[in-house]
Amino acid sequence: MNAETLSTGLPPPATSSSGKSSSLQTAMLVVVLILFEFIPGQIYLHFLLRIPSLYFSRVTRIFEDARLSLPDIQRMARAKADQWNPSDDFIWQPSMQTRDQMPLPRSLLQFRSSWESFIDSLMREWKTFNIISVLLMSAILTMLQIEAASHPITRTSALLSLICSLMSLLYGCMYIIRFGSMRKMHKASSFAKEAQKRTNGIWWNIWVLLAMPAIWLAWSIVMFLTCIMSFIWLSGSSQDPVDFVVSPRTALGLRIGLTVVFFLGLIYFVLIVRTFHRYGDPLDREWMETVGQWTKQALDASQNPYNVPPPAAGPFYPSPRPATRRHSITPEFRHTRAKDSLDLFQTGSDAPLRSVGSSFPSRPGWRSITPERRPPPPTQVVMPSFLAREGSPSLRDDFTKLPPSSPLTTRPSAFFKTPHPAFPRPVEPSPVMHLGQPDVEGRTTAYANPMWADAIAADDWARFMLVR
Repeated sequence: MNAETLSTGLPPPATSSSGKSSSLQTAMLVVVLILFEFIPGQIYLHFLLRIPSLYFSRVTRIFEDARLSLPDIQRMARAKADQWNPSDDFIWQPSMQTRDQMPLPRSLLQFRSSWESFIDSLMREWKTFNIISVLLMSAILTMLQIEAASHPITRTSALLSLICSLMSLLYGCMYIIRFGSMRKMHKASSFAKEAQKRTNGIWWNIWVLLAMPAIWLAWSIVMFLTCIMSFIWLSGSSQDPVDFVVSPRTALGLRIGLTVVFFLGLIYFVLIVRTFHRYGDPLDREWMETVGQWTKQALDASQNPYNVPPPAAGPFYPSPRPATRRHSITPEFRHTRAKDSLDLFQTGSDAPLRSVGSSFPSRPGWRSITPERRPPPPTQVVMPSFLAREGSPSLRDDFTKLPPSSPLTTRPSAFFKTPHPAFPRPVEPSPVMHLGQPDVEGRTTAYANPMWADAIAADDWARFMLVR
């Protein structure tokens, strides 16, 4: 034991090297990522002449200009064919209750126009690439027929240029045939999802697919220029050998290189076919299922606009009934109840109306009872004044035989349509009476607009008749 342990009574603190080890592991991980992911990826992009980045910037510029979001893509998917035709003389109709029934905004219409223009520009580019590839192939075949171009460098570069131009022509023909169906908006939305991905496969993605004809045509032109320069510098002199023969090992290496390039083109061809198959019928079926889910979500939102959760189904436990005692209704109590019911129609007081149940005496063990409101008594139809003066006696007799009319008490189940495209909501019925019309005087309607000039509420009419 040392002096520090004797003075404090505690052992010295133990130092941990976990911080140093974690820093070392982080440094090793960074080195591994740089050596095995970043550097190979950059070499591969330079091998592709960084042409895929050009197509990526073109597509992302279209979506950035349109400023599309996921709700816009869903709205674009649920849109009907006639909604894509812009019309300046659009008239809103009250039957349009949802947002999907309204015309598409200008941003979506402009995006569709930009997307179709982009597809048309791609088709024109690939047609131009095909024309250049055909002309280049004819020039390469002519070069191979020249006797002075038998040098291994000239001949090998010409064959590489021929293979690259052939692959570019093959890819261009496939793209022209298949990209005719890429004008659909759900195909554009799939491109938008690819553009929004943070981690795309660097070895194969949609941008590498779009750049394949241009990449192979560019390498074909580079190899053809190499063939021309070798033909210039390795032929035409008296000191240049006429028949240049290489060793069998060198010839084997050149043949293996040409075969590798050819099989690399076939591998890309298989990847292109698989990608086109994914963007074909499987994508259409997947998109239809997605649109069905979006439509179901929109329908659920229209039925429940405030996102109120459904009531949880649980066990029902009946509450115990409170103990009551028998009692008899006296004439004084009946008189008090009748008086309170008449006070409901008194209009001279500023105090609020009192409920009938509030006049019941509160006693221990009694339950609070609020009786239902009784409908007003039937009203006798009053004969109009002009009929009493100018009408025939038989008509007046028939009018006096009309039975008394009673107001309607049932609530209707109809809904009003709101003047703004929103969700329907029920309107509470209000019993009113129409005045000023001789054939409906004294009658009530159970569902009408109380803001009309010739309408009066049934309760106000009853109070008016009692006061008068």
